[in-house]
Amino acid sequence: MSPHDKEAPQKPKPREIPALGLPVVFLGALWGAVTIVLQAYKLINDKRDEILGMIECRRLIQSGPKDHAALQHCMQCCDPSLRILGPIDLYLGNLLPLSGGICLFLAIVTYGVWKMPNYVPLDNPEIRHKVRLISWFTASLPAFALLGFAVGAGFDAYTVLHAYYAPR
Repeated sequence: MSPHDKEAPQKPKPREIPALGLPVVFLGALWGAVTIVLQAYKLINDKRDEILGMIECRRLIQSGPKDHAALQHCMQCCDPSLRILGPIDLYLGNLLPLSGGICLFLAIVTYGVWKMPNYVPLDNPEIRHKVRLISWFTASLPAFALLGFAVGAGFDAYTVLHAYYAPR
């Protein structure tokens, strides 16, 4: 046997990412999506408050000058001769599409997290079960947020439309 016949030392194989790493990475991405949801939540609340304020000012303007300071405030933002978009225009053009969009976003995220285990090649049934449990628990977060936003959108629709069309 010559010295050239020796086997070269083998390098260790690179370590593979464990199968549970993918759900953890996806959970991190989901956490990043929380920022989008919270910003949309703040925007929805601000827009709803603006619409309800406009409805209240419209009633105050139509009822006559009972409270001069409140009437002056209302005339600055809600003067019917200057304001182009009314409360229903803002609701249908801003609040409703924003609520629908955030619900659609949350539905897509929920579906993606729920179906993620189907795209992870796993041979071990125990690990496959753990990956499914993690993804199902992770999918419950955007699913409950979706439920909350859908209920909130229904409540906003009732509140705005009821306040706008309520008898004076």
